[in-house]
Amino acid sequence: MKQLSKNKKDSVISLLEKGSSLRQIEKELKVGKSTVSRIRKEAGLNNSLANGGRPNILSRTDRHYCWKSNLSRCNLNKTEENSAILNNGSFYTS
Repeated sequence: MKQLSKNKKDSVISLLEKGSSLRQIEKELKVGKSTVSRIRKEAGLNNSLANGGRPNILSRTDRHYCWKSNLSRCNLNKTEENSAILNNGSFYTS
């Protein structure tokens, strides 16, 4: 494996701190994606990764309550609050 220069490592770390993605850095600096990932891990920048996806509709406490009450009060299709959300256009409309 070819040794990466100190200057290039510093450039990778700088771009990671600015929020650039692995693939953006890979293309810009002409280094491998795995190399960028390894440098990120060595520099301790793993915590900056974003969690993807949308937030849950029900909180963990609400899900537990639904499980405890056998879903009798938590049918999402029949509650007034959720039908208002659906009609408002925040979620899927038919």
